[in-house]
Amino acid sequence: VLTTAARGLPGLINVIQATQTPNKAAMVRAMTNNYVNLLWKVINDEVDPENRTVYVMVMREVLKAAGQFMTQGEVNLFGDNIFKALKESDEIKVSNEELLEDEDNDVDENEEEAIREEDALEEEYHCALAELTGSVFEYHKEYSMGIVQIILKNILPNVMVPNMTPKMYKFGLYFIDNLIEYIGMEPLANEWPFLGEAVMKFAVHKKAEVRHPAAYGIGLFAQQTK
Repeated sequence: VLTTAARGLPGLINVIQATQTPNKAAMVRAMTNNYVNLLWKVINDEVDPENRTVYVMVMREVLKAAGQFMTQGEVNLFGDNIFKALKESDEIKVSNEELLEDEDNDVDENEEEAIREEDALEEEYHCALAELTGSVFEYHKEYSMGIVQIILKNILPNVMVPNMTPKMYKFGLYFIDNLIEYIGMEPLANEWPFLGEAVMKFAVHKKAEVRHPAAYGIGLFAQQTK
């Protein structure tokens, strides 16, 4: 029920955007902040990673419908919420791995399969959160450099390394594509060669879910390189 109700939120903002109401901008800002806060609360309370992913994708559509509406402080808080969500998801994966490795736990084949599936769903949730940053960057580029630096310094060096799962490479590439498309070459001059090398390298990965964002990134990189 909650996921169905949540899917209607972007449409409500679009209705206001289509009106000629004199205080439309203030209404959109107030509605969007309320919806974003509500969605983060629901995400924090949700244990099912599939539902969390739905809420994140709804939030992405809410941000797209609203356009630019956040202040610097609100963007910083939004970034904190993304990184908090990623950390908590990582902790679930670590707990699952410890459960599988503990010899005292008699995990049968069906239970192991369920745990592996949960890990895969958590990684899809990671990817949705990475996509969400694109909606922040698109409309709040000038306020997003703090988020950008955390991605560059704390996330990508730990993800774009050997022996990660294809979904985690996809997660990293979603961040890279957003950086290339919405932040651009000038603010990222020092990191630009690394971003280009990453999309080139993973464009030949054996898994299509990795190749696709890498190939998309190559096109963006060609457009943005000056």
